[in-house]
Amino acid sequence: MNRDPAEFIPPMLGVTAKAPFDSEDWWFEVKWDGYRAIISNVSELKIFSRRGENLLKWFPDLAPLGESLPRGTVVDAEVVAWDNGAPSFAALQSRSSMPHLAIAFDCLFSDGQWHLHEPFRRRREYLENLKVKERSALIVSQGVTGNGIDLFQAARAAQLEGVMAKLRSSRYWPGKRVEYWQKFLSMRREWFFVSGIAKLPTGNWQWGLGEEPDGPLVAKVMAPFDWNPELSHGSTRPLRVEVEYRERTKEGRLRHARIRRWRSVGVQGDHGQAPPSDRLS
Repeated sequence: MNRDPAEFIPPMLGVTAKAPFDSEDWWFEVKWDGYRAIISNVSELKIFSRRGENLLKWFPDLAPLGESLPRGTVVDAEVVAWDNGAPSFAALQSRSSMPHLAIAFDCLFSDGQWHLHEPFRRRREYLENLKVKERSALIVSQGVTGNGIDLFQAARAAQLEGVMAKLRSSRYWPGKRVEYWQKFLSMRREWFFVSGIAKLPTGNWQWGLGEEPDGPLVAKVMAPFDWNPELSHGSTRPLRVEVEYRERTKEGRLRHARIRRWRSVGVQGDHGQAPPSDRLS
């Protein structure tokens, strides 16, 4: 393979599983709520974001990883911020002075060789055999084989983001979203009002959601395909929407919000319409 290990390699991506499952053919580990990172320590330490940006500019406190990770190594990892003993995506986004950790979960290159075509179970062996400096900001992830459901229930009870399931026989697919990696996401559900409606330049419709019909927005979501905007004109019945989301930010906004179902207030099963509005800012 002619790929330069000192340069960016796009990370492999997973899909969302229909439901958690158990299987001896799969490896299960906690999904941390952070920034995906490709860490290359070849000629010098480089930490790339999912899209190839330099994460060291954002998190200079991770520079000592160059002394923690063996030379000539490329690992797939997650950069996480810790707040009161738990990962905090809000703290990560604000780039606060809280401690940052890199949790490595895959070894892509070591000992002068790429491991992309080798099965995940073998890449885990390479990762676990790396001589990572103890008590550093780099941690090798832990997981289990077979018991995905129990791990997901434990992660949800701890209010963690979820679990990643990885087929132990799968190779690494750079930049591809494939079913060999699957996410079990711990999501919350709640009902909100449609407090704003706007038509996008693409011709699609977007809903703004709030705690009250005229309340401040907590999220913007695409309107359901079966919603008819023409019927919204003249209607006074507000819409209520059940939303699935990961968590709220400190500002009260919903992360990863998506519609589960919707109905007109007070009319069971009626997909009535809400008054049109452009207030989606």
